Amino acid sequence: MTRSILAILRVPALVGAGSAVIVWLFGLVPADARMIGLLICAAVAVPRLAAHPPPVVWPAPPEHRGMGAWYDVRRLSASLSQTGNTRDVFQSKARPRLRELAEARLARHGVRWSDPAARRLLTPDVYDLLDGTRADLVGRSPVALTELVLDRLDELPGGPLTAQEGSR
Repeated sequence: MTRSILAILRVPALVGAGSAVIVWLFGLVPADARMIGLLICAAVAVPRLAAHPPPVVWPAPPEHRGMGAWYDVRRLSASLSQTGNTRDVFQSKARPRLRELAEARLARHGVRWSDPAARRLLTPDVYDLLDGTRADLVGRSPVALTELVLDRLDELPGGPLTAQEGSR
């Protein structure tokens, strides 16, 4: 036996022996007093011998960003309709995110944003809209502009947006 086990068992042995002596003094037969002492010794020793593992620390769950659950769509719609200036809302909130999606989709086809093929794949209207060079946004709602871009991205070869493209 190693020294640490002897140190751990010292206290249970003393408690068991002490309880056996006390029970014997109360008039119990010595054999029964020893049995009760052994049971008390075991009851004290088992928790001390059982090594308690350290508490499990779970990592924080990763933030999940879906591809546009109803809550995300509602939040986007509310933020786009909070102001009266359609051009500013689309330019500041929707256009940068839509351009990221378009660049990711074009990258799947091996086309960079600056490549003339990107303009052909997205159509000139959508490309100019995402590039920020198109000025005829007045009178069109940001939701309609967003829908125009997303529809065009879905029409590209390769199907609708994937979860990887849709999450940041």
